[in-house]
Amino acid sequence: MLPNSSLSSSSSSFSLSSSVSLASNDDDEQQLYLISNRKNFIDRYEFSMSTKIARVFFSSREKAEEDFEQFIDHNAEKFKKRKILILIHGFTVTYEGAVDTLEQVAYEVNKSYDIVIGYLYPAGAKFYQYSKAKKRGLRAARAYLSNILRRIQPLAQRLDIAAHSMGTIVAMNALNQSQSPKINNLFLLGGAINETSIFDCDGHKCTHLQQALTNASKIYIFYSCNDAILPWLHLFNPTQTVGSPGEEILKKPIAHNVYLINTTSIVKDHSGYYKSQEIFEFFKKAVDCSDRKEDLSDRYFTFESGKLTSHLKPKICPRKDGIWLTIRTQLPIPKRKPNSFSQTTIEATTIYGTENIFSTHYNTENWKNDLYTL
Repeated sequence: MLPNSSLSSSSSSFSLSSSVSLASNDDDEQQLYLISNRKNFIDRYEFSMSTKIARVFFSSREKAEEDFEQFIDHNAEKFKKRKILILIHGFTVTYEGAVDTLEQVAYEVNKSYDIVIGYLYPAGAKFYQYSKAKKRGLRAARAYLSNILRRIQPLAQRLDIAAHSMGTIVAMNALNQSQSPKINNLFLLGGAINETSIFDCDGHKCTHLQQALTNASKIYIFYSCNDAILPWLHLFNPTQTVGSPGEEILKKPIAHNVYLINTTSIVKDHSGYYKSQEIFEFFKKAVDCSDRKEDLSDRYFTFESGKLTSHLKPKICPRKDGIWLTIRTQLPIPKRKPNSFSQTTIEATTIYGTENIFSTHYNTENWKNDLYTL
């Protein structure tokens, strides 16, 4: 999921155009782009036949006609010797939401990046479509985003990625391809990717994304124990995520270029990361170190009372015995389907970690199967 911007989509002041000629002072201004692998550029369910790119301008209160071009035809020289940040959204994100976040983040990182690019892929729209959306994210990473990075990276002065939620899965898998380029900084916020992905070891519960760990010079993982979204991913995968790390993270060797930042005191929910000035200040600190080819003094940090403190070991999120997820949706249920009822409203409760699902309106096993297969 993508954090909600403080700007509503109805009031976003932007227009899109890829055909506008650049002004003479354009090199001195921050540039914003959208690169999309969505059908018709905005569809949340289907892939396009090719990758498209659009320049984004925030010059009017009205949404202008979109004029996109093929990414392969785009003048890549515009990326030459630029400091570039690519944003990767998460589950269910709309086109309008992605544009809002692009504007918000670009404003906050204006002094650190010459170009900010929002990457769009089909990420679904309903909670029960998570598995399908994840498969689309993996396809986007392997078939499209890795190639996009390969084209941009050789030209850029610095190439960084900031990914949120499911976007962390997309980012890490894009960097894990055999021909993937090296980037400078990878910022993972509220990550839905398994915590095993950062364990630099061989065998059970170790990373299967070794190439990704190598292709990012520095990986910064921001997590909050206030996150109420990531725990329900246990319905699909019992492994802890980097966005809600558990005790296992204290038992395995973490890759040497990974930094863990506990933001529990400043990030109150899954969508709160891009609302935090402290996180953007950390971005700047990390980028400055990268430009000076220096390392941060420590690897494990916590924001406490607005201040950043360091630790010898990462802070974990305590395991909760019971998190109840109530789901109300409208699914067509045949009136005479065996072992089911005719109600169209489903209320399900999950016990965190046990996947104990039950319903008073719908046969338990059928509901569980539908949840996994939809």
